[in-house]
Amino acid sequence: MKEYLESKYNICDEKISILDSSEFLCRELYRLNLSSDEVILSYNHIKSLGSSTKIKNYINKVLDDVNVLVFQNVLCELDYKDKIEILNNIKNKNITFINITNDIEETLYFDRIIIIYNNKVICDGKKISVLNEEKLLKRLGYSLPFIIDLNRYMMDYNITNKYYLSNEELIEELWK
Repeated sequence: MKEYLESKYNICDEKISILDSSEFLCRELYRLNLSSDEVILSYNHIKSLGSSTKIKNYINKVLDDVNVLVFQNVLCELDYKDKIEILNNIKNKNITFINITNDIEETLYFDRIIIIYNNKVICDGKKISVLNEEKLLKRLGYSLPFIIDLNRYMMDYNITNKYYLSNEELIEELWK
């Protein structure tokens, strides 16, 4: 899978988010022969675990034994605290991590975003540059993440002069 991701999507030892409502990439990845250190976790795999804490514990165990980890709509099952803990653990690992989602809010946790539509890469780039493609996102049926939309209005009214990608950062800036 690692070679496939590197040759087709130029993904190599990084942590990225892929916006793919058609789940094309997941179907593609499931067809590949996975090695023992390559894991795809989907919503269907983890929903039976129940609570966010059980899901978090399971993912943390999996993290110790992988070189490539793919989530398919997994983060939506975690509460905010567990999600942040998992993402921090993943950042500290030297692995390739791909979060395939149809929730644009989840893309904020990653530096690179790829948008797939009708089985084609429509947009690929750094988080802010992709999220600045508002017309494209709306044409594809996505709205901007709330915090980005709010930032744009605040920048229009000269309340702030840069993007803040979390509520905490924005609140801290506003109360300075």
